[in-house]
Amino acid sequence: MSDIVFMLRLEHGNTARLLGLLEDQLHRLESGAPVDSDVLLLAHEYLSGYLQKCHHPKEDLLYDLLRHRNTRAAEALADLIAEHALLAQRTEELGHELGEARERGKGPDLRFAAKLREFVDLQRQHMVREEHNFFPTTLRLLTPDDFAELDYRLFDQRDHLFDDQSEAHFERLRGEIKALAADPARQHGYGVLHTARDEISLLRQLTNVEQLNRVLSAPGFRLVACRSGGYLLERDGHWLIDIPECDEIRAVWSAYYFVKGLMQAQVPGL
Repeated sequence: MSDIVFMLRLEHGNTARLLGLLEDQLHRLESGAPVDSDVLLLAHEYLSGYLQKCHHPKEDLLYDLLRHRNTRAAEALADLIAEHALLAQRTEELGHELGEARERGKGPDLRFAAKLREFVDLQRQHMVREEHNFFPTTLRLLTPDDFAELDYRLFDQRDHLFDDQSEAHFERLRGEIKALAADPARQHGYGVLHTARDEISLLRQLTNVEQLNRVLSAPGFRLVACRSGGYLLERDGHWLIDIPECDEIRAVWSAYYFVKGLMQAQVPGL
């Protein structure tokens, strides 16, 4: 695996832990328990600085290299990369809501909770699609020289979040994340993110063939309904499996897990 993809996956893990902390606060808010506005503000500051200024620009550079190497593969991932702008917008909206709540002298309300839930779900689904589609595609199609070029371009790129002053600034945030991980009673079915949690978030969206094909477009898979009532899974025009007659959601999930198993065999650690 290239250094940049390895680094991006580690950063996804860090982001996932922060989302777990946000879900802990979200559960408190939805159940009427007091929330920690300072923790929410720190989390928002981290997300708006780290994701928007450091993490997503790295992925954008990786995508630019892929676009020059294989236009067709890049086009299949264009909507995924475009979500970076949507996530930036949602992050900014959360910041406005937190600021207005502070000006009113009150804590975040249920309106903020709805926006926070939307953001957390979107961010989780985005990372899952990158793990399942974007990263394997780049590993398959980019050359060692491509990755070496990217490493060179990122060598002097300053991380605006992880200087000495910022490390101290976010110490409390790290402490809260560690405390949440050590206290199952606080996790309430949310808690620190696990791979299964990511996958559940994605599967919630896979209710029909069109949505599945959107998720699997980058690796080249496509599920097609047959007149007989069954379904065919193909890749780049080649038939892979025949799913017998069943309801659409069952066919979608069957195809999803077949593709997952196939890609895990091809890309260990996916």
